[in-house]
Amino acid sequence: MILFIVFILIVNLSAGFIAKLTLGIDPAIIINNYVLSLNDYILRDIGYPPDIRKAQEIAFQKNLDIRYETTDFVWSNSDRIPPLKELRSDPDFREGAPQFPMRYRGSPLFITKLRNGYVIISPVRPMDLMDRDKAILLIIAVISVLTLALYFSLRWIFGPIKTISKDIDEISRGNLNTRIVLNRSDELGKLADSINAMKEKISSMINSKESLLVDVSHELRSPLTRIKLACEFVEDEILKKKINEDVNELETMIKELLDTYKNENSYVYLNKEKIDLKELLVNIISKFSSGRIKLQSDNKEYYVNADKKGIETVFKNIIDNALKYSEDKNVYVTLSEISDKVKVSVKDEGKGVSKDEIEKIFEPFYRIDKSRNKKIQGYGLGLSLVKKILDGHELEYEIISNPESGTEFIIIFPAA
Repeated sequence: MILFIVFILIVNLSAGFIAKLTLGIDPAIIINNYVLSLNDYILRDIGYPPDIRKAQEIAFQKNLDIRYETTDFVWSNSDRIPPLKELRSDPDFREGAPQFPMRYRGSPLFITKLRNGYVIISPVRPMDLMDRDKAILLIIAVISVLTLALYFSLRWIFGPIKTISKDIDEISRGNLNTRIVLNRSDELGKLADSINAMKEKISSMINSKESLLVDVSHELRSPLTRIKLACEFVEDEILKKKINEDVNELETMIKELLDTYKNENSYVYLNKEKIDLKELLVNIISKFSSGRIKLQSDNKEYYVNADKKGIETVFKNIIDNALKYSEDKNVYVTLSEISDKVKVSVKDEGKGVSKDEIEKIFEPFYRIDKSRNKKIQGYGLGLSLVKKILDGHELEYEIISNPESGTEFIIIFPAA
């Protein structure tokens, strides 16, 4: 608000400055001096009865419009001044006043009473004396400079908002090492400090949660081992089998938790190298015993720069998920080239995922199968790790799902 008020004041002050440059003197002085000496011009130089030749000469030299109108004489050098009868109909006309100014239809007029009539003069206007081309150029220059000054001032004030927004974006992606640095003590500086403090608290809470999760997982292994050992002495085979299944399920969950935690921390810094994506996919597919995985690509090599171990984990988890939810149908892995990018698609023919659940499937422990069907093993940790690795690589990825045609996971790599 202060900037805009200052801007408007400077523009108004600049108008007088420009007028002085183009007129040579202050326009107000011109008008005042002219009005004060106007009566002397009329009485001394033109006289009465008026010397028409002298009146024409003064009108030409001073760039004036003059009209004489008395009971026995009417003369004017311009039709821009209306007749006396028309002026008298205006409420601003002061009948009987010896000398007065008035405005008629926006034009200034100076009127002097004579013995039996009036002389009406349209005084010189500052704009008539201006060098208009010079004035326009000066106005453009002054407003341009002021506009630039206003732009850089606003940029200095509001520029940090862009920095804050960018860093908050990073924090929202899970990069809690980001710190907003503004070096300002105003409201935006305080906001940045508050966000940094909040981020530190969130980071501390997450680390505490992860430490607790890992510690509890480690601690659970000992009692599970004892339960497993005690189970060997159970005589009821059905009960024994059930206890063993439950213990094995808990052990698998603990292993997945610890593996996920270990893998998440190992992908903070990626070891990128040039890898043949087709060769990598062939090796991954060969490790699955299922014959339902179909690799589709042409006879060429597809090189990308990526962390080999991380990308291998990504495709193992995606293909494993596709096999689990495809109901014994085929899973198609397609490799293709689009411009200077490599596209990998993993498509199953399962039930698909609803739009509401697509974003949620990347959350830890989230499973589409709410019944926790034991036929579908896993605890919803695989895709959480996939997202972390893909985000670490800054790769484009998308999930397209349809209840009728299944789910397709697409990943786009920049070609090496």
